[in-house]
Amino acid sequence: MTATDSPALDTGRPYQDEAATAAMAAWFEEREAQEPDAFALVQTFAPKLGAHPQGDGSVAFAMWSPRLTRERVADADIFLEVLDPLDDLDVTVSRATVRFRRTLVPVQRDRDLVWTVARGLGIGTREQLGSFYCLTYRDRDGDWHQVFDPMASSLPYGAFAPAEVYDLDAVQAGRGDRDYWRALASEAGEDRCGSRIVKQGPAANILQLHVPTATSGGTLASLARFYARLARHLVEGRELTPEEQVYAGYDAVQLLPVEPTTVYEKGPAFFAIQEPEPAEDTEGMEHDLRYVDEVTAVLR
Repeated sequence: MTATDSPALDTGRPYQDEAATAAMAAWFEEREAQEPDAFALVQTFAPKLGAHPQGDGSVAFAMWSPRLTRERVADADIFLEVLDPLDDLDVTVSRATVRFRRTLVPVQRDRDLVWTVARGLGIGTREQLGSFYCLTYRDRDGDWHQVFDPMASSLPYGAFAPAEVYDLDAVQAGRGDRDYWRALASEAGEDRCGSRIVKQGPAANILQLHVPTATSGGTLASLARFYARLARHLVEGRELTPEEQVYAGYDAVQLLPVEPTTVYEKGPAFFAIQEPEPAEDTEGMEHDLRYVDEVTAVLR
């Protein structure tokens, strides 16, 4: 998602595609039966991890979560939590309070692997934010926990927040430099894994950038716009401004921080869900996410 603001989603209620979920289970079972080598089996499963739009309106989800096995969580207490914004969302503001519709979609599970295929979700593009998602489960004490997706394609609010369902294939198909990278791949021979991966020599001059302070906007989007302008000026042969000269002439760019810093160890959370207050006649009863349709989140 690169647009600065996105209207509320109106996609209907997400639901599990039971037939497609069963087909996904059969695929996993077939591969497991055919592949005796554990490492090779994991290599086969790995491309399925994350959220993948299927081109027919459905989205296939798969997550590897040993925590569920370690904590002995019952299959019936694990869900895909889908959060659809009910208000317009601007990802560039420093703080916003937004209403979300929450839907818990059933999943299937085999030991550490959890998967489902769902319909009715918003699929993100450059112009429109998609649905947000994560795994959620209830432990033996009745408390609910979220498991975030480390293989997500889009993380508007960071790695420790619900991810965005995003059509990465569509973005790749629309890239202006696609032919350039295809040509490089055709020149590269297959490696020992059979992949045509372009391997460059080691970078000698790397620019490390702290994203929140690299530009006045303080976001990846504003940094991308700056580099697009810098590239255009280089192609056109313009004289670079002093600011542009600082960022030019490097072999590679490394974005920092690559993981949350200790500054935020005690908070604030960047996607903090505020559960609604229980009704007076339900005080003292167990809190159950399955029956809460609308929540509010503070986004930073």
